[in-house]
Amino acid sequence: SGLKGLKYLDKTLPDIPTNTESRDEVSVSSWTDRVYLGPAPPVTLTGVPGGSLQLTSSSLPDVVVWNPWKEKAGGMADLGEESYPNFICLEAGQCVEPVKLSSGANWIAAHCMQYTS
Repeated sequence: SGLKGLKYLDKTLPDIPTNTESRDEVSVSSWTDRVYLGPAPPVTLTGVPGGSLQLTSSSLPDVVVWNPWKEKAGGMADLGEESYPNFICLEAGQCVEPVKLSSGANWIAAHCMQYTS
């Protein structure tokens, strides 16, 4: 939860359309590769055994939600065809707008995951 109302890029569709998330809770039921365009509020992942995960970030405006599904997972040595039903990639990122730094400048970003039972 926490993604409702955000625009997202659907990287599974031709021309990568921009849509708006209308669901209170996002679930995956097929190959999913989305970049939610921030600023992202805290995002909560439910369905975690015994609790939930809350993700927060600083200087990382976008949120990636990804699951390769059966066929694509089967071609990945580090995942495998049998793993996709219990797999979700949920991460903060700077996915769309590049960070531009002048010589000698710094950029600091953080992504925090907190488990709650």
